[in-house]
This record gives sequence, C-alpha cells and structure tokens, in this order.
Amino acid sequence: MKSVNISIENLIAELDVLPGVEVERAHDTDLLQVCVAGASVLLRVVERANGFPRDVQAAVLPRRAQLTPEEILFVIAPSLTAASRQWLQAEGVGYFDLNGHLFVQAKGIYILREPMAVKAQPPRSSEPDIFQGKAACVLHALLHSPHQAWHVTELAQEAKVAAGTALKVCETLEKMLWMERSGRGPLSIRKLTAPDALLDAWADKHRLKDYNIQRYYRWSGSLEELALVLGESLEQKGIPYAATLTLGALHRAPHLSELSELAFLLPAQADLTALVTEHKLQLADEGANVLFLRTKTEGAFLYRQRCEELWVASDVQLYLDLWASPGRGKEQAAHLRREKLVMG
Repeated sequence: MKSVNISIENLIAELDVLPGVEVERAHDTDLLQVCVAGASVLLRVVERANGFPRDVQAAVLPRRAQLTPEEILFVIAPSLTAASRQWLQAEGVGYFDLNGHLFVQAKGIYILREPMAVKAQPPRSSEPDIFQGKAACVLHALLHSPHQAWHVTELAQEAKVAAGTALKVCETLEKMLWMERSGRGPLSIRKLTAPDALLDAWADKHRLKDYNIQRYYRWSGSLEELALVLGESLEQKGIPYAATLTLGALHRAPHLSELSELAFLLPAQADLTALVTEHKLQLADEGANVLFLRTKTEGAFLYRQRCEELWVASDVQLYLDLWASPGRGKEQAAHLRREKLVMG
C-alpha cells in the first residue's frame, strides 16, 4: 500500500485559510513565521513519516538544543497518535497532521484543533488497530499479567495466537512507549511499562455495538436465579459463555445493588434455538432482561473465571464492557478497576 507523504506546503496551506493568521516562509526551508493578531512566532518544522510517540520523541528531543530563543519546534506527520499529540502539547511543541489536528502555542498565540471526524484518513495509519481480532488476544494476555516479562513465543502461546501476531503487537506497543524490550533477537524480553495507558486506550476503542446483541425477555422472580439456570443450560449444551456487564460485576466487585438485566458473552456461531425454546425466552426490542452478546473474538473468553456456579468474563473484559455501557456502567467499571485491576 502506498504511503502518504506530508510537506511544509501542506502546513502553509492549512494555516493560510485560518482567519487572522499570516504565514511567511523564512530563508530556511524548514522555518515559518506565523503571525496571529499581532503576535508572531517562528516555527522550526520537523517532518515525520511516522506519528508514534517513540518516533516523535526521537525527532524532537535532539532538535531542541538547536533552537534559537525565538523559535519553537513544530512536528508535521501524515497521522499523529493521540498519545503523541498529548505529549507534544505537554512539551509545548506544535503539530499538524493530515487528519486535521493542529496545535500552536507561543506567547500571545494559542491554536488547538481536534476534529471530531477524520478529515483525510491516510491509507497507511500510524495508529494500527491492535484492539481487534487476534491482536486483542495478545493485549488480553498482557493485561492479565501486567507485570510479567515475556518472550514473544511464550506470549503467543499464552494468547493462543501466531508468534508473528504477538511480535507485531509488541512492536506497536514499543512505538507507543507502552512496552520496553531488553536483549536482542529471539532471546529478547518484553514487558509492559504503561499497562494503565494501554487499558485506557483499549477502553476508548471498545464499543458494545461491535457485538451482535440479541435481546430477550423472561419473567423471573429472581434474575440471579435465572442467571444460574441459563448458565447451567448453556454448559449442558456445550456452549461456552461468560457473564458480563452488571451480572459479571455483581460476582467480581459488587457496587450497584440493582440487577435489571442479564448479559452473557457467547460465540457468534452458537445455536440458541433449543435454549430459547426450553426456557421460553421471548424476543424483545424493549424491556429485555436477558442479553446475549455474540462475538467472533476468541479473546472475549480468555481468562473467564468461575464464580460460584457461573462463568464470569475476565476482569479485563468485564471492565471493557462496563466502561462501554450506558447509564452507570463507567461507575461500575471504575469500582471494578480499583478493586481488581492493579496495573500500576
């Protein structure tokens, strides 16, 4: 796939259309003078093909000593990751990418643009999706044991993925500065350095709408008893499941006392015909109290745990689902994280 390039001309064109902004290219090819409402600043532009934090920091840090007092550094790249943008802002370094993100901070000048929608998505993103499919299984294994050091082959075996998949995920995490590597070659060891940041980034990407959700209603005097009945029935039929959302939280870190619905993670291909008939479950668009969240991702069932007579999703998976759920889901997720997910 052809990569996308960015040049200082892209930046000039972007600044020229902003109201009250004047841009003049200085004698140096990488130096711009920008005037905003009478205030002026010199931007020393650094071009990057890759917008990962590791690469951005490697480009910025050595250049600082070369600046004059009137200059500030300014990074341009086809696409800058959210972590890179956050670091650049904290360091007072300006930036622009082809997605429309723009930041300039100097005396008398402050410009920040964070577009809601991507303006021009490059064919090759600098922030590949490691939060889906087999790659997510690797993240699950890492966050399940956040302080463990791994050989790539051991991590692949733990996550039940190919070694190449585990390696690509590790390389991405290193570029994000969320993982460090010691040693070289096959004997190198990798370890998470920022598990909290990784979990936050995953939670930000996770959406309940990614599941195929089937909603049913069944009257019951006790939803907790119904959950045990349905769990036992699923096991008898050979269907793996994992309780999630409020039902799962009730068994791992109780916080909210009211249980208004049951939610079960199920494989996408599971046949529920017999279960629905046997337990008289009625399809319900509204008022449903039994939810089946179908997923093609095997990682959703990694590290599921037996709680009393019920299989419950791992604390990592449970946190992701709760954080993505409406209402008081985030409150429940935060409580679970405090009680069960020790990342630091």
